[in-house]
Amino acid sequence: NSVALARWARAILEQTPNPLRLAEAGHSARRALQFSPGNPEAGWALAECLLRQEKPDRALEAINRSISNLEKQNWPDQELWRQKCQVTRQKIVVRLNQSLPKPTNLDEQTP
Repeated sequence: NSVALARWARAILEQTPNPLRLAEAGHSARRALQFSPGNPEAGWALAECLLRQEKPDRALEAINRSISNLEKQNWPDQELWRQKCQVTRQKIVVRLNQSLPKPTNLDEQTP
């Protein structure tokens, strides 16, 4: 069941940063999304897994898809999931911005 798989993924995320457990959480979230593609809990869990696995580009895609699905469907606790997804999206954007190369000042470079 989609909800059970999504909650299992969330439970794993709350336990440990172990890479093998993160992979298990990601797998559970993906399976949940196969059963119910618009499940915001599963989309959030997948984005969190990808972010913790240092895959912010893919995490951003997952969270944007989850936010988009929230706009199209009516889910229980919809506003709670919208807020959780927005917070996760902000974390991902910060991580992506931190990974960008720093601009260089051409005036400071010597020929």
